Amino acid sequence: MSPHSDEHMMTASISPTATLLPSNETLLAFWEALLAGSLATHEFEDMVGRHWQERRFLRRCPAAVEQVEEIMRARHDLESAGYGHDIGDMRFESLLLTRSIGGPSAIHVRAPAERHPDGPLRTRNREPHVHDSGRIALITADSATFFIEHPGRRGEAVLRVAVARGDMLFWPAGLAHTFDAGKGFSLVSAMARHVPPASTEFALPASALGLDLDACEAFDYGDIEAQISPLPPARH
Repeated sequence: MSPHSDEHMMTASISPTATLLPSNETLLAFWEALLAGSLATHEFEDMVGRHWQERRFLRRCPAAVEQVEEIMRARHDLESAGYGHDIGDMRFESLLLTRSIGGPSAIHVRAPAERHPDGPLRTRNREPHVHDSGRIALITADSATFFIEHPGRRGEAVLRVAVARGDMLFWPAGLAHTFDAGKGFSLVSAMARHVPPASTEFALPASALGLDLDACEAFDYGDIEAQISPLPPARH
């Protein structure tokens, strides 16, 4: 690791004067609007942009998981989203939660254990890739590690972000990223502009852009506990 590691991490640590991030109540209302199909693309991108600008792209929102679970218990007509069709027989399980043509959508994905748990990132179940719109991921079960290009050193360094049930991630278009699924985990993958997972436009391999995350320095995201803010009381 570089002797300047601490200096590099400063660009991705929490601002002590952060003012742009929404309250937990606002974040939960945003998530409700997303699941209801009433959210506009610009609202989605604005939320992603706020978190990325603050370098606090990990939030805790367990109540959002409860909303997803309620929908999945109540709805028996959710269609398969077809996630993972392009990477062989990986046994991904996916359901389409909401879709707005030309607008945001969200799918629930159950990701299997990594085939090559000790291999480089390019051998993850889904290799490092990029999307053409902002993304939000809500971890709904178990745990994983998220890898994404470092905000201050794109193409040179990546951040490792440990995530578990209730964690919500935000990142903009065009950044190479992947998950190490470990023994398997579940998430909601939401996008600012709907693209069916069966489309070739759903994801572009980072290698096609000349990006190799395995050749980058790796840094931990920082003090996770410092990024957790209290949730409002659960609503019944």
